[in-house]
Amino acid sequence: MSITNITMSHLSSPYQMRLNSRQALVLLMIVACLQVNNVIAQSDDLLLPNPPIDSMQYTLTPVLLELNAPWAIKTDAQSRAWITLLSGQLIVTTPITPFYDKNSVQQQIIRLELPQLYLAGQGGLMDVLILDSSTEFHKQLLFTYAKGTEEANAVSVVQVDMEWNDAQNLWVVAQQQSIFTVPQTKSTPVHYGARLAQLPDASILLTVGDGFDWREQAQNIHSPLGKVLRFDVQGQALPDNPYYGMASDQNTAKNSAVAWVYSMGHRNAQGLLVDHTGQVWSNEHGPAGGDEINLIRSGANFGWPVVTQGIDYSGAIISPFADYPDMHNPIVNWTPSIAPSGMSYYQGLLFPELEGHFMVTSLKDRAIYIVQIADDQVINQTRIKPPISLNNDAREFNELAATPRLRDITHTSTGQILILSDGDSGQLLQLKQVITQPLQ
Repeated sequence: MSITNITMSHLSSPYQMRLNSRQALVLLMIVACLQVNNVIAQSDDLLLPNPPIDSMQYTLTPVLLELNAPWAIKTDAQSRAWITLLSGQLIVTTPITPFYDKNSVQQQIIRLELPQLYLAGQGGLMDVLILDSSTEFHKQLLFTYAKGTEEANAVSVVQVDMEWNDAQNLWVVAQQQSIFTVPQTKSTPVHYGARLAQLPDASILLTVGDGFDWREQAQNIHSPLGKVLRFDVQGQALPDNPYYGMASDQNTAKNSAVAWVYSMGHRNAQGLLVDHTGQVWSNEHGPAGGDEINLIRSGANFGWPVVTQGIDYSGAIISPFADYPDMHNPIVNWTPSIAPSGMSYYQGLLFPELEGHFMVTSLKDRAIYIVQIADDQVINQTRIKPPISLNNDAREFNELAATPRLRDITHTSTGQILILSDGDSGQLLQLKQVITQPLQ
């Protein structure tokens, strides 16, 4: 395990969030005002709705530059960002608080030792999940990565325990173990899925793509391809999984994944989250059209490739069916395709207009889709394309760059929205509201 330190003298502590008295007072005033406004807005006597999202203006402000193929970002309770790079590196930042200065955000780069890392196409180190069992000084993390060779590769999950070392002033790997590898290999470097989420019962969900050339396997209950799988933190299938009992059938093949299957009929789910009520949501790449948001339920079949609103890249019809008995239709359909990537459910004080909305980043459309869903129905959907503010000042409009391909999105415990752009020169970006009036 090799660790590269970048200006680690600035890290000082993983909890460099201490505020001076004036900053603390301002923060308390902001929180108090927002809480009061929230109470008033919910009053039957006086309703103060948030302004429409499409009436707001946003920009993206760079926080970190020159990230080589970033894939996933998560934040911890201390507002640090944990970022994966396809090459097998993990970046950990200092806390990104409401009062952070761009030049004060420092990073530690950790190269993870991933057995048989397969770096090709869409493969490499992909998702990171901070387990609920993590504490301030000890982080329990799960990572997904492509494991194997060009001829035979699959998604693998590794658990890494990390501890803060005061003496060395950095995070160190305390323990690492592989817990699960998808039990069916493929010979393509695409459609891995590879997103992770943790349910309230501490079990783990993993999306597995169809491998592109094996789309029919999404309807084969014994194949792990085109599925959402569920297991415990040791990688073991759980007895309350919907098809667990089939694994004991004497006619079931020994390499069957049926005991792990949670839902089926998926193409390539790139976003996965558990909302505040415990419901599971995913977004998914269709072919040419048919990108989706789905409400994932145990035992549900989401239709691919029997049901799709998209067509093949060649223009050929994949299926004549837009719906089919016992197969679930998506909550959201995007046709033409937007190529959805990351997904987050916003709960924070800094963007009250986004409270309770899903935020989905897009690769192809280079936009953020803000979606409000209630009772399994879309209430409102807004597309925003915030430009990058090159001068780090949301009040200026003369130095803006076009919105890049967007890979992932999350928000901190203090409500700031962080976004990864895609590519060899990716960036960590912060969403900001444009200030249209000069500050007094």
